[in-house]
Amino acid sequence: MAGVFSGAGAGPGFGAGTALQHAYAMMQANVVRQATMLAYIDNFWVLGVAIGCLIPAVFLIKKSKPGGEIVAH
Repeated sequence: MAGVFSGAGAGPGFGAGTALQHAYAMMQANVVRQATMLAYIDNFWVLGVAIGCLIPAVFLIKKSKPGGEIVAH
């Protein structure tokens, strides 16, 4: 990609240095976009596993008896 921009130029009135900077900026934007997506996928899996591990905790909660004493501090 850098070769395309630096060889053909970024457009009329732009030098080779500007075209190369433009190409690097576009590559960086692609890398950042892909890294963001991979981080989102990783977080999705981590939260899914955490929720999956916490579901059995629901069955360990003690049921309260109706009409029982309310204890509050």
